[in-house]
Amino acid sequence: MKTKYLTILLSLISVGLPFAWSASEPQHHLTDDEIRQKIVGTWLVNNHLSNGNSLVVTEKILANNSVATKATFTVGEHKEELEDSATWQVKDGYLIETVTKSNSEQVPLGKITRDKVITLNDNMYICRTESGKTVTEKRSK
Repeated sequence: MKTKYLTILLSLISVGLPFAWSASEPQHHLTDDEIRQKIVGTWLVNNHLSNGNSLVVTEKILANNSVATKATFTVGEHKEELEDSATWQVKDGYLIETVTKSNSEQVPLGKITRDKVITLNDNMYICRTESGKTVTEKRSK
């Protein structure tokens, strides 16, 4: 049953988090140091689909290289809360997170993610996951 919900969660992420930027807008490639400075903060994903399913994620990336993530996803009447902690580093333009604590077997201890930083500014963080999905997060004010 949990596998079904994980599949639905991943589907929500892949189809429900579109982004756009102007092709004519010059893209500045951030250095690893620039990413380290700019990534610190609280990032939000709040995605409600027309079918009633939703995904709400809050990710707090701290200067001490720790991350705390809370996610709630709702599929029909089923609601699941996920929480995890991780360490983070930046290398070659990738944000690399290693899970150190989790309340779900869907996010196992030691899991490592490597997300390519595409855009990062004061308001928005866009990355491409290892599976090729593009995810947009907005900075919390």
